[in-house]
Amino acid sequence: MISRLEAAVRGLTAAQVEEFTRAVRSAPTLPKWPADERYWYSGTAGLKLTREEQIVLRHLWTRMLASLAFAVSAEDVEASVGRKTLVGRLDRLVEPRRRIRIEARAGDVLERALGGEVWLGVVGIWNALCTVALRRRLDEPLRSDLAYAWRTVIGDDLVR
Repeated sequence: MISRLEAAVRGLTAAQVEEFTRAVRSAPTLPKWPADERYWYSGTAGLKLTREEQIVLRHLWTRMLASLAFAVSAEDVEASVGRKTLVGRLDRLVEPRRRIRIEARAGDVLERALGGEVWLGVVGIWNALCTVALRRRLDEPLRSDLAYAWRTVIGDDLVR
């Protein structure tokens, strides 16, 4: 599942990512979930996530950010984080968790390419990914609200 979602995100263009930002910014008030609020923590919208679901979502967040960075810049942030340069070694000493380093690098790439408002679009994309990752656990109205930005930009629900 994660690889399919990652491929869908990598297939986006920079213009589409910018369109996600506009879609989230101009979204109407949705009945179950605001378009500009990231779905994440256990207990969010009344759903207690299992430990496995929490692990999947943490991994998916990292993979999504790396994929978005690639989509907007063609930069493989995982490769740049793993380089054996002096700066790379120092970075590993300061922040030893690879996942956090990938997320930070991807965030830098996204902001450099599309500006700070890109995070609104990231939230819209993330929420759509959650509809797939948690599809059996979320009720239909919540899934619909979480997928709003994806449907607005892409015209259809995310791959299942």
